[in-house]
Amino acid sequence: MKTKAAILWGLNQPWEIEEVELDGPKRDEVTVKLVASGLCHSDHHLVTGDIPRPFPVVGGHEGAGIVVDVGPGSHSVEVGDHVVMSFLPACGRCRPCARGMSNLCELGALLMVGPQLDGTYRFHSRGQGVGQNCVLGTFAEYTTVPVASVIKIDPSIDLAKAAASRHGRSGQPGVGTRRRAEGHCRADCESCTRLDGQSAFVYATRDQKGIA
Repeated sequence: MKTKAAILWGLNQPWEIEEVELDGPKRDEVTVKLVASGLCHSDHHLVTGDIPRPFPVVGGHEGAGIVVDVGPGSHSVEVGDHVVMSFLPACGRCRPCARGMSNLCELGALLMVGPQLDGTYRFHSRGQGVGQNCVLGTFAEYTTVPVASVIKIDPSIDLAKAAASRHGRSGQPGVGTRRRAEGHCRADCESCTRLDGQSAFVYATRDQKGIA
């Protein structure tokens, strides 16, 4: 399918919003229509090289949306489910996951390699594969991600708020979210950036008590 995404093509280059090709889900993957994407200072680290990784890459590692396609073996979510994405996947099968420490899931070793977990690309532009930040790439209208990186949530939950709430995901529920957000995000006021009038947007807010 064709969709729009914000791509970083190299160090100290601007993010470029362009039309790209997106592959459907393979085994243990889902395609999600993004409703909201968080903006984290870590994404700027890709621009400066403070977080090294191969280029090109679709940015964004915080997002929430609606499942539109499900690959073989993906039994935990269905088409139409509302999900929030985690920049740390949790396979549920490796030794750390089995011990309740999903923040140390062995899949995390592949987050900054470039392609998806199976070594192939889902986004394509200018005749080449495009990586996804933390295998997510939420700076897009649609994205295809591992089912290990999505969490089904109640449809009554505001997806814009849910997108930002997963930043501090850890093995201990409720620990780290706000502190990590305050440490990385430099948004001093509410802001919203849309991709050419489409549904994907970036949302951040700070009040006197900290990041909301």
